[in-house]
Amino acid sequence: MAKILKPNNNLKPCKSCHEMISKTAKTCPHCGDDAESNIKIVMGIIGIIIFIIIWIIIKSMTSQFEQDIQNNIKAYENQAKTMQKKAKEDYKKMF
Repeated sequence: MAKILKPNNNLKPCKSCHEMISKTAKTCPHCGDDAESNIKIVMGIIGIIIFIIIWIIIKSMTSQFEQDIQNNIKAYENQAKTMQKKAKEDYKKMF
């Protein structure tokens, strides 16, 4: 009589040799391939993408801040020039 095998929910096929290995195995006992390598690569890529997005957000905020500072400096310079001209005119009127 043939023995009927029940599917084992604790096994998965190795991505390299396709032999059945434990879902919790870190390496395949048949070929030695790293069973978690794809997860590490995906997590690394996601981490890099998140870093790039944060860098872009910070860079855009910094650029706007620097532009605001430059605009304020120009406004203060113009105001100082105007006040200086007015002071010279007032001085000439006095003498």
